This record gives sequence, C-alpha cells and structure tokens, in this order.
Amino acid sequence: MSNSESVVTLDLSDIERRLGQKVGGGQLWEPCNKTDIRRWVMAWTMSIRSTGTSDDGLLWDAGVGRASWRGQHMFLQNHFQNAYVTRDIKKAIALFRTHYDFENFMEFETANEISTPAGRGISVTKMALGWIGDLQYELIEPVSGMVDIFKADLPDRYPMRLHHICMRVSDWDSFRAEVDRRKWPVVIEGSGKGGQLQFIYVDARESLGHYLEYCWMTPERWAMLGGR
Repeated sequence: MSNSESVVTLDLSDIERRLGQKVGGGQLWEPCNKTDIRRWVMAWTMSIRSTGTSDDGLLWDAGVGRASWRGQHMFLQNHFQNAYVTRDIKKAIALFRTHYDFENFMEFETANEISTPAGRGISVTKMALGWIGDLQYELIEPVSGMVDIFKADLPDRYPMRLHHICMRVSDWDSFRAEVDRRKWPVVIEGSGKGGQLQFIYVDARESLGHYLEYCWMTPERWAMLGGR
C-alpha cells in the first residue's frame, strides 16, 4: 500500500456496545460464538437488505448463537398456550374428555380490569386451564363486561374456536417498551390482582387468523397454574 492510500477501518462500536466486549475473528475452526465477526456481517447485511437501514432491529439470540433481524415483526418464541372461545365451557370440557381422553381442567371465573381501544372496564369470563405435555389449553366463555373481543369469535356450529396463542415474556418492562416502539396493534391490555400477572393481546389475524397474547407472571403464579 502506498503512502497516498488511506487505511480503511471497520467501525464495530455499535456491535461491541451490544456485546459488552471486543469483536474479533480467528474462530474459523471453532464453533461459532457471539464475537465471530462473520455472523455479524451476515446479519447486518440481511438487515440492510430488508429495511435499507441497520438500526436496533438487529438482535442477538445468544441461546442459539445467531443474529436475527425482527424489525416490526411479532414473535412466537416461548409459546406455551392455545386458547379457545366457547359458548358453553362445560360442553367444551366434555369434548376434550370424549374426543381426546382428557379432562384434567382447572375451572374458575375471573374478573380483570382491561384497557382496549374502546376504553377501560371489567372483563368477566369463565375459564378452564389444562396441560397436555408442555402445552396448556385455555377455554374461555365470555360472561359480561368488556368481552366483545371474545364474543366476536364465538362459533355458531362448533363447540369452540381458536382465539389466540400465548407467549411467556421474561422482562415485561423491556418488552412493553418494544411493543410501543414497534407500534404493534394492541387490542387488550390488563393485569392480574396483586401484580402477579401482566398481559396484552395483539391483533395478528391478517397473518395467522387469530390473536397473539404475551404475558408475564411471577414464578409463584406460574407454578400455581401448573407451569413447567
């Protein structure tokens, strides 16, 4: 290189502030780790191709050792529950018993204060929760109050209909801030008594045909519901 040529330096400061350590190379013959510059270059390129920018949409998934770009997209990680709406919760439980040989549901009625685009109020529902393996089944019978979102999906012919699936969130404050930043279409937001539960419903009907629920709960509440 002649003296007239300038030295090109790759600016890694934005990556290193995410990792909390220096990024380097030299891992060509080792399992890929989070400081491997090759992974960051590939992920950064995909981000720019998708959005025209390389902003904070680039996220590192330390659990699987890869970078991913989510942009405004909702996520399905930590899915633990399928929820159905029904006009008669007893008939829905009976269907699980006669068709699927399962009847170990915990039944209760709940009244939660919720916020919706239409306002704030109390939603009263009958509910049943049961675990089959690592998947929880939730049955919901709307009773009174702000239950329009459940009533709108009640089936005419069938005992029940899939209404939403639920993902568990570990850090509610950070997650909720991301929801606002990404402008997800929130249709319900509420909390359980005593601050043991926080939840939102997001409208994903255009892509999945149903809603997505995201919830946070204390370890005690998770254990009380039979969580694994």
